[in-house]
Amino acid sequence: MAPSFCSEGLELFENLFVELSEIRNQLKDGPFVITGQGLGGNLAILFTLLHLHAIDVEETKDSETSKRPLCLTFSSPLVGDEALQCAISEHPQWKLSFLNMVVKTDPVASFFK
Repeated sequence: MAPSFCSEGLELFENLFVELSEIRNQLKDGPFVITGQGLGGNLAILFTLLHLHAIDVEETKDSETSKRPLCLTFSSPLVGDEALQCAISEHPQWKLSFLNMVVKTDPVASFFK
């Protein structure tokens, strides 16, 4: 059951990709916080990764450093696999953009251990 929950988050992200890209373009000049709870946390993580990648691409075009977003999730299962972990480890500054908060007694979070 855990994989279907995470795959639903990816499917939702794919369905909203155009809208999320438009939002990213509107917010790209300033710092902002992205939040989500449960499945919304998965969407927040994926959106933040999209934004971080776009910032890296923009920074290679010119020397100006963009402000990176902060992603806060609540009771959200983490997304990705070893390949995603490797990709993130290649960008150490990305790690500073994420904070996942879970209460030990949360039934949703304990289901995805």
